[in-house]
Amino acid sequence: MTEIIGGRTAAQVGDQLRAALYVRVSTREQMEGYSPDAQRETLEAHAAHHGVTVVETISDDGYSGADRHRPGLGRVMELAEAGEIDLVLAAKRDRFFRSRLYRLLMDEDLKEMGVRLVALNDTQNRLADGFLDDFAEYEREQIRERTMTGKAQKAREGKILRGQKAPFGFSYDAAGEALVPNEAEVPVLERLFGMAADGMGPQAIQTRLNAGGVPSPTGKAWNHPTIRQILKSDLYKPHARDELAGLIPEASLERLDADEAGVWWHGRKRTRVTGRTLSGIGVKERTKTDIRPVEERVGVPVPALLPRALVDEAHAMLKTRKPKTLKHEAREWELRGLVRCSCGWKMGTHTARSGGNGKVYPYFVCNQRRQYGKACGCKQKAFPAEDLERRVWRAVGALLSEPGRVLAELDRMISRARGRAEGDPRREERTLVGRLAELDRRRDGYVDLAADGDISRDILREKLAQVDAAKREVERELAATRDRGRQVGELEALRDDWAGGKFMWFSYADGLDHRSSVPEQRRETYRRHRLSVNVEEGGEIVLEGTFGRSALCGTETPCSRAS
Repeated sequence: MTEIIGGRTAAQVGDQLRAALYVRVSTREQMEGYSPDAQRETLEAHAAHHGVTVVETISDDGYSGADRHRPGLGRVMELAEAGEIDLVLAAKRDRFFRSRLYRLLMDEDLKEMGVRLVALNDTQNRLADGFLDDFAEYEREQIRERTMTGKAQKAREGKILRGQKAPFGFSYDAAGEALVPNEAEVPVLERLFGMAADGMGPQAIQTRLNAGGVPSPTGKAWNHPTIRQILKSDLYKPHARDELAGLIPEASLERLDADEAGVWWHGRKRTRVTGRTLSGIGVKERTKTDIRPVEERVGVPVPALLPRALVDEAHAMLKTRKPKTLKHEAREWELRGLVRCSCGWKMGTHTARSGGNGKVYPYFVCNQRRQYGKACGCKQKAFPAEDLERRVWRAVGALLSEPGRVLAELDRMISRARGRAEGDPRREERTLVGRLAELDRRRDGYVDLAADGDISRDILREKLAQVDAAKREVERELAATRDRGRQVGELEALRDDWAGGKFMWFSYADGLDHRSSVPEQRRETYRRHRLSVNVEEGGEIVLEGTFGRSALCGTETPCSRAS
């Protein structure tokens, strides 16, 4: 029998026939033991037997037959366009494609260049070859269905399907089937959600994180779509057990040993083909990706990384409509609301932009001067924000490097706050709450008397007005008492932290490097230590807080004690 190769016999072409050998094995086939080497050996033996010159052996290892964008196919087209080959030889027809449409399109493109696709299992019968292509496509669909079913079953068993990289804030366990907290990334998540809870939008958060040199999930600069996706993800929202009951399989819920967990979704997104256009060797598909309903997904519980209250607050703020934040407005003003001018007004934030290079310069400016201009008597100049923030942080670091002095000042402040409270704030609060309850009962009594006809409507209105006035007075006293009690409680908690050494992680003894801490850390320190930055006559700056009262002398000398 005469062997047919590329539509011509070996006798007709002799040693003139040039071929590229094409080898492909998918990831699944690799796992099942299929060998690319066996394909190469078979093709090389076939080419040698028929006197075909092998120009190049091309391999697409780990690629599916449904993938039309394989590098090996691109190399085949390069050789064909250069006129270096006459045929492309594969062990089986499904090594080229598991799609009849893609096979037909590539056949047509290569024929125009005088090149044929040839497989060792070609029948040279158009109907039979078409049947083989149809069967390969059907088999691909079956493989895909089995693969998707296997993945869904794995998710129902509470296992994660491992990707190239774990979600931000997590790492894969040793088996690659579960997510565990990534200790280096969790603080970044806390900072990100904290900024969102403070009312910042994704673009403002992006500016803050990039300005602080915080690494993103990709290692490059942060972008606001990624931040928005993280903020909205169920991975980071702690779900209570009753909420998880409708989201994850019962078997996973029974194995859960925590009261709260985030949710990793299998099958969350669905991609649909909306159209096709002929392009090169294949078809360019237009697709649309949407989010599947919850009931069509499979949830897997993951460790809760953040407090539920923080996540809920961030979600609530994310839903509010906010004006777009400019990049220079998104900077972290560490001393916002803490600086007071010598005229008594607070100093607000102001940003000036250079007309030459467009650089932005942040300042603290007296609000009275900004509002009234030359009509006011304040002559205080503006303070460059970056310089003032650096000097204040160094000064606070020096002041807080003396724990004994801080504890003594805290004791004095607690004593003064208790003195203003004139007794136990908790006992006073209980008394005032009891008075409110008594006034409510009195009000109900007057209403009952009027309903029974024992008092007139005019007398009822008069009595109710008296009761309501008394209630408002008691409510004001209760609010003031609770505020005093809160202040005492905060001061006592701060003193306990100092006494327990919880602030020793600051390097106060050497003065703090402004670059070694994050803005949120500095603002929290200022808040807990009740910092106020007061500008005196002549421009002298005096700091007040739980460390006492001190003057900020210069850029290098942190501070000196003020009387």
